Amino acid sequence: MTVQNLREKIVLEYPIKASLGSLYYTLSNPSGLESWFADRVDGFDDYFMFYWDGDQQRADNIEVDSNEYIRWQWSDREEEEEFLELRLVREEIGGGMLLVVTDFVDSDETEDATLLWNEQIKMLKRTLGCS
Repeated sequence: MTVQNLREKIVLEYPIKASLGSLYYTLSNPSGLESWFADRVDGFDDYFMFYWDGDQQRADNIEVDSNEYIRWQWSDREEEEEFLELRLVREEIGGGMLLVVTDFVDSDETEDATLLWNEQIKMLKRTLGCS
């Protein structure tokens, strides 16, 4: 009998002091994504191909709202309710942006996934020249 890992939804929030336009571009454009998220990114009309250390992963665009959010579904995931979403929310106090990351991970990998996202967002902030 095989034990299947349960998947868990995680939602992480990161304040980022950057303009909406530059932040959205860095989240939604292949060259922007290559600067912080993956080694290489190829963008097509309905999907992106992400490359890390020789591995590749297709992510289908399932919802996009310019300057607000982008939502992908990984091609290796059959569950329709699982996705990766990068959403931008303008902070009312301070004028910065809040990046809300929604992801799905194996329940025993929640802590590791959070640490990985923290590192990725540090790289994003360096790319944007903000802290």
